[in-house]
Amino acid sequence: MMPLALSNIYRHSIRVYLSKVANSVYDILPDLGENNSSTDFIKVALFSITGQEHYDVVEMMHTPNSTNGNSNKTPTRENISSLVSKRVEIFCTEYNLAFHRPKKDQCSICTVYYEKKQRGELDDNDKEQFVRHQRNKESSSDQKSKDKQRAKTEKSFVVSTFDLEAVLPTPCSMVGDLYYKRCLSTYNLSFYSLGDGKGTCYLWDEVNGGRGSNEIGSCILMHINSVAEKNTHLKEITFYSDTCGGQNRNQYVASAMLYALKQHKSIEIINHKFFERGHSEMEADSIHSAVERAKKNTQIYHPSQWDTVVSMVRKKNP
Repeated sequence: MMPLALSNIYRHSIRVYLSKVANSVYDILPDLGENNSSTDFIKVALFSITGQEHYDVVEMMHTPNSTNGNSNKTPTRENISSLVSKRVEIFCTEYNLAFHRPKKDQCSICTVYYEKKQRGELDDNDKEQFVRHQRNKESSSDQKSKDKQRAKTEKSFVVSTFDLEAVLPTPCSMVGDLYYKRCLSTYNLSFYSLGDGKGTCYLWDEVNGGRGSNEIGSCILMHINSVAEKNTHLKEITFYSDTCGGQNRNQYVASAMLYALKQHKSIEIINHKFFERGHSEMEADSIHSAVERAKKNTQIYHPSQWDTVVSMVRKKNP
């Protein structure tokens, strides 16, 4: 991509990328000279890219002092916000474009907080609860990042995230009449190993079981047995999941982990950590997204066919 580098009043360059060309990256720093100010150059540069497709502010790089003796200054939030506002204006007005907002479940605590804030109904208890909620969210995310780095360096430590996918109906086809038929439900519990990036799925239909704590505990026990068989150096396992009480956060899942701990003498510790409510974004969701994409172009008439679909969704390192 051919970037157009700008230099603002704080003597920093901002890379601006055109959208059509996507090859190498070149840094083009302007030669302002003694008579031309950086402010004038910004005006000319922004005007020159108005007729292009669009641009994006990628990063700010430190540049040396100018020849007229001006010292470097740290860019403020207001200056960066003005550049972002300019980008939004070009996107949404001149080219009839809009920024995509990811579709995901909204946190009830955050939603209530922002609605009360908009109406001016916040009290001290709401603020305290929201601050504690955000602190717990950041704490769980930081802890998962640390465990992920540790799992990449220690063979005796394994960390995984797991989650139950939405119901997979059988039959599954593009025929509209099948939507109104009585379908057989298939369940998929996915485990994603953060150390090596490998995913494991456990599938069963509603004839063999439901989607409660007993089924989840059985899958966790099977997964621990599989991991312990492959890794003879295993001493500690950590699981991350959401706080769903009917599936993950209950005595039956804890009993399954305790049973596995007694069965495998080499395993010393099994941890089960939970994300903050409403902020349970995890790597196991990527497996579900891949299955949902593959489901759109697949015809399923028997529950056993879901095994083939799940095993083929990952193109690299299946």
